[in-house]
Amino acid sequence: MTDNDRPRLRDFGVEPGTFEPGPGNAVTDVPSVAVGHETLVEGDPEDPPCVRTGVTAVDVPDRNLYREPLVGATHVINGYGKSTGFAQVNELGRIETPLLLTNTLNVWRVADALVDHVLDSNPDALSINPVVGECNDGRLNNIQSRHVGPEHVHSALASASDDVHAASRVIPWARWCSSTPVRAGTSASRATTSGPASPHRRVPNRPRARS
Repeated sequence: MTDNDRPRLRDFGVEPGTFEPGPGNAVTDVPSVAVGHETLVEGDPEDPPCVRTGVTAVDVPDRNLYREPLVGATHVINGYGKSTGFAQVNELGRIETPLLLTNTLNVWRVADALVDHVLDSNPDALSINPVVGECNDGRLNNIQSRHVGPEHVHSALASASDDVHAASRVIPWARWCSSTPVRAGTSASRATTSGPASPHRRVPNRPRARS
């Protein structure tokens, strides 16, 4: 079964939130937004260490975001992480690079590759704010080896399309949430009946039970 065939929460009659979803209920409901993935799979989970990780890129390929930044903000709900670039986005209200998602210990390698990507098109740039989110896939992946490299980042960016499920997997490969292995998700809600959809990327990250 591919991700295109998998039932989603609304297929079971559950309607989260207060707004109507976009036509595809995905981040790519927003015009010009594209998503690319690069998946790394090596070894056997029954014979660790194995590799089950990767990187996701959310981009607007026909726009130089460094020259024409998007309006944006970040918000953390019941969580923390090693993400980078959030402080400047919240201070200035703009996004000047594609958004990348990877595993916890690969954030800085991925951010470095993203800076190279932006410099390729903007060689005169003196300051770049790479935005990289993360989640921990260490229980399913040999996370200490930090397998995601520049070539994987460039591949994810190059493969970005308006079919968010094209790669059949959302990266990182999986992580644990309430003792269950899960993947990242995507959705989009209409803020008004006539306006564009507002995209969301949801990344669970192993919450701990509280007494």
